Amino acid sequence: MYPSFENAHSRLIANDPTMTSLFIERYSIDENIEIFKAMKSNTTLRKLTMLQHRGCILNAESFYYLGEALRIHPTLKTLIISQHDLTHLDLKPMLEALKDNKVLQELDVRDVIFGNEGAIYLYEALRSNTALKRLSVASAEIGVVGAKDIADLLLENRCLEKLCLYNNPILGLGAQHIATALQTNSKLKCLDLYRCSIDDVGGHAFAAMLAVNHSIKTLALRFNHLTDVSACAIANSIMQNKALINLDLLKNQLTKVTGEALLKLVTEHPKIQVRPNVLGGVVIHELNERK
Repeated sequence: MYPSFENAHSRLIANDPTMTSLFIERYSIDENIEIFKAMKSNTTLRKLTMLQHRGCILNAESFYYLGEALRIHPTLKTLIISQHDLTHLDLKPMLEALKDNKVLQELDVRDVIFGNEGAIYLYEALRSNTALKRLSVASAEIGVVGAKDIADLLLENRCLEKLCLYNNPILGLGAQHIATALQTNSKLKCLDLYRCSIDDVGGHAFAAMLAVNHSIKTLALRFNHLTDVSACAIANSIMQNKALINLDLLKNQLTKVTGEALLKLVTEHPKIQVRPNVLGGVVIHELNERK
């Protein structure tokens, strides 16, 4: 059971030291706005979660007041938002606030439609941000053009350590933009491109990136359209570099050929964890289990 509006609001105003996390559930839009206003004088809240499927409804006015709170709130580290009926324009006041925010470390936005036009707002908001370490933008309809803006962000921002673009149709060309940017980015440690319609164009780009990048530790490319050609190229690059320690290629168009390449990889690179554990009849998990 999450706190009622009256309970949460009064505890925020009173700076209750136990009020470090708030999951907003079934508050009205006006009540959400009052919560954001109360945050302006609060110094305890560290995590705020607002999910539409749990009854949290926001609108453009809501994000104006949330943006005002983000400009001055001294302790909020994590912000999680899921809203199906909004676009990047509704979130603009919040994104503007992130330009100068020096506290928020994790931003997780789901189901808000950014599209290719909205990705530039993420770039503008975060290009000079020095606090945010983890960014997730899921199911936002970001395509190839938007992926180029994300790539430009990676060229300029030197704080982000994790990027997740779950369920965005960036395709192989979009993945290529991101992979190229990561050839010179030495800060990002985790890249998750689950279900992004990436083909071998993107796969080969990641292979080229992994040959020179020594900071990426996790690369998740599950539920894409990679074939043995690019998957084996990725495995070969990791074998030469040995910086990556987590590789997820589940649910791609892979056969025993990739299975054998991954088996060789985990044999020669004992620190790496690979998925899938079994591919084309080749058993990889026994080696993984000994690590």
